[in-house]
Order: sequence, then structure tokens, then C-alpha cells
Amino acid sequence: MSGPEGVEVGRSGGVPERRLELRDATSAGRHVLKLSGELDVATAPDLQAAVVRICASGTRIVTLDLRELAFMDSSGLAAIIAASKLCRNLAYEFRLIPGPPAVQRVFELTGVADGLQFERASAPVA
Repeated sequence: MSGPEGVEVGRSGGVPERRLELRDATSAGRHVLKLSGELDVATAPDLQAAVVRICASGTRIVTLDLRELAFMDSSGLAAIIAASKLCRNLAYEFRLIPGPPAVQRVFELTGVADGLQFERASAPVA
């Protein structure tokens, strides 16, 4: 990871490149991690590592902003569920800002939407 400004992860070997950018913002004990691009088998470990790092920093509220996520597969969903469990085990709050319809559909089709705390986004996160 290159730091709080963001990280881009790509594929190589002739496969079309997929990218995930992670951007951090912290204020008043709340950490918002803004995801953009694609959260899949190639990029899910980067999300997991970022959430572990955030939790180690002592932030008590972790929010994943999914509004700019273009694609998510089952590996991405598993990474989000693992992040939720980590936060719950540490007695931290874990929230999600909903993504576009295609991303939200993954939560709905798998039946996990009701087990996660989604919040409404009132304003764009810089």
C-alpha cells in the first residue's frame, strides 16, 4: 500500500486491468475508506489489509464508502463481511455507504444486506 492518499491495484499477464483505489479520511474518531473501481479476487486482500491497518490505529468507527465502486464479486463481499466481523470483535462500529445498484444487488442476492449497517450519504466524501 502506498499510504492514505490511495492505492491502485492492477492485474497483469494479458488480463484486462482492474483497479481498486482506496482513499482514507479521518475526522472526530471516524475513519472513512472510500473505494472506487473494482473489488474482486485480485483486490480484496488490499481492502482487508487497509481495514486491519485502520483498526490498529485505534479508530472506533469504520465506514466503507462504496458509492464509486463499479464492480464487486463474491471475494469483495467476503472482504467486507470479514471487515465487519473484525470491527464487531473489537467493539468498533462498522458502517457502509451504499454503492451503485449493481454493487447493492450483490448484498441483496446473497442475503447479507440485513446483517450490515448501511447509512445514507448526506454529502460527497472528499
